[in-house]
Amino acid sequence: MTENLILAPLVLLVGAQFTLYVLGWLLCGLLIADERPAAWCWAAFMLLLAVGMVLAAQRNETRGWWAYVGSAISWLLSYAMLNRGLELFLRLPGWDRVQVAIVAVTTAALVCIGPSEAMASWRVLFSYGGLALFMLVSVLRAWPAFKVEFGWKLASLLAIPGVLIVAGFSVRLAQQSQNMDRSLEMHQDSFANIELLLNYLISAALFNFSMLGMLLTRFVVRLRELTMRDPLTAALNRRAFDQELQREWRRAKRSGIGFALLMIDVDHFKHINDEHGHPAGDAVLAEVARRLRQASRDTDVVARIGGEEFAVILQQTTRIGKAVEAAERLRIVIGAQPVAVGDRSIVVHASIGVALARSVDVTPSGVIQRADAALYAAKTAGRDRVAADTP
Repeated sequence: MTENLILAPLVLLVGAQFTLYVLGWLLCGLLIADERPAAWCWAAFMLLLAVGMVLAAQRNETRGWWAYVGSAISWLLSYAMLNRGLELFLRLPGWDRVQVAIVAVTTAALVCIGPSEAMASWRVLFSYGGLALFMLVSVLRAWPAFKVEFGWKLASLLAIPGVLIVAGFSVRLAQQSQNMDRSLEMHQDSFANIELLLNYLISAALFNFSMLGMLLTRFVVRLRELTMRDPLTAALNRRAFDQELQREWRRAKRSGIGFALLMIDVDHFKHINDEHGHPAGDAVLAEVARRLRQASRDTDVVARIGGEEFAVILQQTTRIGKAVEAAERLRIVIGAQPVAVGDRSIVVHASIGVALARSVDVTPSGVIQRADAALYAAKTAGRDRVAADTP
């Protein structure tokens, strides 16, 4: 064991902290299957860091190969796992060739240099140089993806641990390059080494808690999506539709700009189920929902509100003529082509009722009732048509 009375316990403390993070990521991987590959990569990241710390704590005057070279290689591989975990979490394309090149070149240099004291300064340069390069690549690749998914403020916070690590390594590289006669190896009791280890402690805590927070945030968002989406069609379900309708109602009351509601019913859907079977009927509903989303504006709300019935909220639509035009476009898209189910082609048509929100309405239910009445009128008039509510 190294004779340094201050640094060795601190190195072991950092290693113990990393081991706790390993257990945390293993547990996350077991509980959240969708993020398991990334969680296990981060568990490997922490484990390899801990192994490197334990090996570094064994450094002494005999200069064993594993204590000096093995620890550096373990840290290098840990950062490769960090980068791979970020790629998996953010669904980024892999930079396998770049990572393999960094690992291969740095490892070859460390093996050739060996544990000798005479080449210690060069070992420090190659070790921290490889780590800084890996961390810089991770930050530059991850930040734009984090910004897209979580916003630039949160992405900037997530970049802090990586920036701290890159800064710490860069300072160590600059210090070593300016004084090649005296190595800055981690086992030496010095303020710079203590400062570096404290940087490790803080950065590791920030990274692990930040990534755990992002993982749980994504999990909660997906869980909320599942509760708000119809599993068959991926359209909003009735609960989500009611919430969106209330939100649009409040917006219309504040701004004075109304909206239109379309109630859509697939014609003769019972006949489709009876003739082709329920799986074919499910396929028809899923395709109708897809066509509705494709033909609607990004701001429109498409929902399946029950059985073969759908609803579309047209935001900022105050003229019945415009609403009827949108409804006709959707009706044509729904029936433009038969729905292919296996080797069968099923002809699909829909009836649509249209209503505008009125200033005299007390609640959104009035809009729903008028749109339903218009839908009934379209059905009784022969189906496959649009009917509009008229004041």
